[in-house]
Amino acid sequence: MAPEHPLLDFLKREYELRSDRALCDALGVTPPVISRIRARRCKVSAELIIIIHKKTGMSIEDIEDLIEEKENDNS
Repeated sequence: MAPEHPLLDFLKREYELRSDRALCDALGVTPPVISRIRARRCKVSAELIIIIHKKTGMSIEDIEDLIEEKENDNS
Protein backbone atom coordinates (compact mmCIF):
# COMPACT_ATOMS: atom_id res chain seq x y z
CA MET A 1 0.00 0.00 0.00
CA ALA A 2 1.25 3.48 -0.86
CA PRO A 3 2.25 5.84 1.97
CA GLU A 4 -0.39 8.34 2.99
CA HIS A 5 -0.30 11.86 1.59
CA PRO A 6 -3.14 14.23 2.59
CA LEU A 7 -3.29 16.08 -0.75
CA LEU A 8 -3.07 13.05 -3.00
CA ASP A 9 -5.46 11.03 -0.85
CA PHE A 10 -7.94 13.92 -0.74
CA LEU A 11 -7.90 14.22 -4.53
CA LYS A 12 -8.48 10.50 -4.95
CA ARG A 13 -11.41 10.50 -2.51
CA GLU A 14 -12.94 13.75 -3.78
CA TYR A 15 -12.86 12.69 -7.43
CA GLU A 16 -13.56 8.99 -6.76
CA LEU A 17 -10.31 7.82 -8.30
CA ARG A 18 -9.42 4.23 -7.49
CA SER A 19 -5.66 4.43 -7.92
CA ASP A 20 -2.67 6.70 -8.18
CA ARG A 21 -2.60 5.80 -11.88
CA ALA A 22 -6.12 7.22 -12.27
CA LEU A 23 -4.95 10.34 -10.40
CA CYS A 24 -2.01 10.67 -12.79
CA ASP A 25 -4.35 10.39 -15.76
CA ALA A 26 -6.76 12.96 -14.29
CA LEU A 27 -3.96 15.45 -13.64
CA GLY A 28 -2.03 14.72 -16.82
CA VAL A 29 1.20 13.77 -15.04
CA THR A 30 3.34 10.64 -15.24
CA PRO A 31 3.17 7.98 -12.53
CA PRO A 32 6.74 8.64 -11.32
CA VAL A 33 5.70 12.17 -10.31
CA ILE A 34 3.08 10.87 -7.88
CA SER A 35 5.33 8.02 -6.75
CA ARG A 36 8.20 10.38 -5.85
CA ILE A 37 5.84 12.66 -3.91
CA ARG A 38 4.37 9.72 -1.97
CA ALA A 39 7.84 8.35 -1.23
CA ARG A 40 8.94 11.79 -0.02
CA ARG A 41 11.70 11.92 -2.60
CA CYS A 42 10.36 15.24 -3.87
CA LYS A 43 7.88 17.88 -2.83
CA VAL A 44 4.76 18.96 -4.67
CA SER A 45 6.04 21.41 -7.26
CA ALA A 46 4.57 24.82 -8.01
CA GLU A 47 3.72 23.47 -11.46
CA LEU A 48 1.73 20.59 -9.98
CA ILE A 49 -0.05 22.95 -7.58
CA ILE A 50 -1.17 25.02 -10.58
CA ILE A 51 -2.25 21.89 -12.48
CA ILE A 52 -4.33 20.74 -9.50
CA HIS A 53 -5.84 24.22 -9.18
CA LYS A 54 -6.76 24.37 -12.89
CA LYS A 55 -8.11 20.81 -13.08
CA THR A 56 -10.10 20.84 -9.82
CA GLY A 57 -10.89 24.47 -9.08
CA MET A 58 -9.38 24.07 -5.59
CA SER A 59 -7.87 27.24 -4.24
CA ILE A 60 -4.09 27.45 -4.06
CA GLU A 61 -4.49 28.03 -0.31
CA ASP A 62 -6.46 24.79 0.17
CA ILE A 63 -3.88 22.85 -1.83
CA GLU A 64 -1.04 24.35 0.21
CA ASP A 65 -2.88 23.57 3.46
CA LEU A 66 -3.03 19.88 2.51
CA ILE A 67 0.66 19.93 1.55
CA GLU A 68 1.58 21.59 4.85
CA GLU A 69 -0.47 18.98 6.70
CA LYS A 70 1.79 16.33 5.20
CA GLU A 71 4.96 18.25 6.06
CA ASN A 72 3.77 18.77 9.64
CA ASP A 73 3.07 15.05 9.99
CA ASN A 74 6.74 14.39 9.27
CA SER A 75 8.02 16.81 11.92
